[in-house]
Amino acid sequence: MKRFRSLPALPRYVLGVFAAGLVLLGLDGLTWFEKPEFLARDWRFRTRETLDPWHRFDPRIKVAGITEADLAAVGRWPWSRRYHGELVSLLAAAGADAVSFDLLFTEPGADSEADASFASAAKDSGGIVIAGAQQVRLQGIPSGDPGPPLLSGLPAPRAENEKELVVLSPYPGLAAAVRTGFVNADADPDGGRREIPLVIAHQGRWYPGLALGSLMTYWDLDTDDVEVVPGRHVRLATPEGDRLVPIDKEGRYVVNLRSPDRFLTEGVVSYVRLYQALSQHLVEGAPWDAGAGLHPAGRLFLVGQVAPGLADMGPTAFSPLTPLCYLQAQTIDNILRQDYLTFLPAWMILAGWTLVVTPLLLAARGSSPMRTFLIAAAAICSYLLAAHLLFAAADLLLPLVWPIAGYAAMQAGSVLRNWQLVRESKIAVDASIRAAGEIQLATLPPVEDFNRAHPSIDLAAVLCPAQEASGDFYDFFALDGDHLCFVVADVCDKGITAATFMLQAKTLLKAEARAAAGNASPEIILARANDALAETNRKSMFATVVLGIYQVSTGSFAYANAGHFPPLRLSPGAPPEELEGARNLALGLMSGMNYRCLRTRLEPGDSLMLYTDGVTEALDRQGRQFGPDRLFEAISGSKPDAYASSDEILASLSLAISRFTTGAGQSDDITALLFRRCL
Repeated sequence: MKRFRSLPALPRYVLGVFAAGLVLLGLDGLTWFEKPEFLARDWRFRTRETLDPWHRFDPRIKVAGITEADLAAVGRWPWSRRYHGELVSLLAAAGADAVSFDLLFTEPGADSEADASFASAAKDSGGIVIAGAQQVRLQGIPSGDPGPPLLSGLPAPRAENEKELVVLSPYPGLAAAVRTGFVNADADPDGGRREIPLVIAHQGRWYPGLALGSLMTYWDLDTDDVEVVPGRHVRLATPEGDRLVPIDKEGRYVVNLRSPDRFLTEGVVSYVRLYQALSQHLVEGAPWDAGAGLHPAGRLFLVGQVAPGLADMGPTAFSPLTPLCYLQAQTIDNILRQDYLTFLPAWMILAGWTLVVTPLLLAARGSSPMRTFLIAAAAICSYLLAAHLLFAAADLLLPLVWPIAGYAAMQAGSVLRNWQLVRESKIAVDASIRAAGEIQLATLPPVEDFNRAHPSIDLAAVLCPAQEASGDFYDFFALDGDHLCFVVADVCDKGITAATFMLQAKTLLKAEARAAAGNASPEIILARANDALAETNRKSMFATVVLGIYQVSTGSFAYANAGHFPPLRLSPGAPPEELEGARNLALGLMSGMNYRCLRTRLEPGDSLMLYTDGVTEALDRQGRQFGPDRLFEAISGSKPDAYASSDEILASLSLAISRFTTGAGQSDDITALLFRRCL
């Protein structure tokens, strides 16, 4: 694991995607992947019909279908086998090359003469194939002769329960006159029918399925003309050239399904109508009834049930009730046309998985969830479109479910990883902001030390950040033995950026004030700090500031305002008073600004309060502001007498704001500084 983590990002991603692909490829055989894959394949079969409306069945294959009208005309099923014998004789006389029955005749019927007539007609006609079946032995069911095996090719695998498997062959007499073709196609896990046995294994030998046996008869092939390579193909050495029909290792063929509606329209002729047309033409000398179907000469006829009321029906990609002889006819049509499905080998799918998914996952690294979702959706839609077009154009059947599920799982993993990285980054940033906030609060001057150094002043200050780092600040410091400087400021915005700008502004203001010492003038301090801030202010930050200089000996207070709230005077026995003062432009927006200096005088017992907009603009749950009226009420009602301490006044204000904003949370930094001239 350590070696894997030490690899560069791209190889590590490729290996990770490749490993995920291997896991999903192994899960592909599970039922919970197999069933949706079947449904996806059925969807492609159905939608292909809209892109390929010109497909027609090969005219060499014709189905003599037992329809509902035939049952009404002849009677309930099963019919006398004499009819089948006569139909075989008529088709042979008309020049049909092969006749197959997708019907089981495993037991003699009640009419032995009809059985003998059928067997005799089959023997005389030649080229007859009758369905057989392989199944687990039941009590009383004997095993029949499976007929001649396919001698060439690799040996057939032996099943675990082979001793229990028996062959249901045509009844004695008929079996010797015909070729047996097997039809025991198992349903898929969802009950659908999509495969048929092209060959079956029995006792270590391969035997033909009904479709293969029919084509061997049609092309007059011997067993030496057929080679079975399990897991790859069945090779047919036909007069038209070799046919390589793909099969799995058990000999099953995946049918390239076309619309059964076309099959019923184009490929099926009524059994009774065909019988009547042949009789009228061959026995009575009537002209051939073209409406009954194509002339039998040179064609292969498959006799099967197409009436919904009969048992030989099952679900396919197109319908829950489809005549199962359609699968045999469709397989014969596939082989005649060489119209096979193509499946990519597993290694190619896995290689494509790695090559396509890796850059997509890399492109989504660090992206927002919406962008990651859009990349994933676009990739999945592109794959679906490509799979559909390749299937419609070249019969290439790409798997849909596990590649899409795998890609979605990988994208989900990528999103979770991005979320984890973002979360870790946010934790680190939050820690940095908390540290910055702690550093910022640590830079605030200590109130107790200031009060001890200046007993004629009763000072209190409060700063409550809305976030870990604040954009507000206050400061107070001595310029000389008789002059004290007080500052309250509010930087636009909140958080780490505002805190950084705040520290810069605070440093400049203090430096300019101390440089002038006793000759300091508030308007000059603001002008010089503004020029310095504007010179390097590339993010258009600004700070509103009120800065005042208090002369201890006289109580005089000179102040200048840079876009901030005016100070409030609290005098004994009088309501709070907002001092006069124009709000000049905030610091940092542009250089060359002039600021106006105003003056007032504090009598013993008077207080001045400097505060930020977080006080009056605090919001309750209904979105209402705290406002000036509540501010005045809070700071004037802390005690009935006029000599409440600065701490008590600010405590009363903090309690009032806290009660007002209960349940709403703090929306802005709250800062206030209050000092009283002692008696």
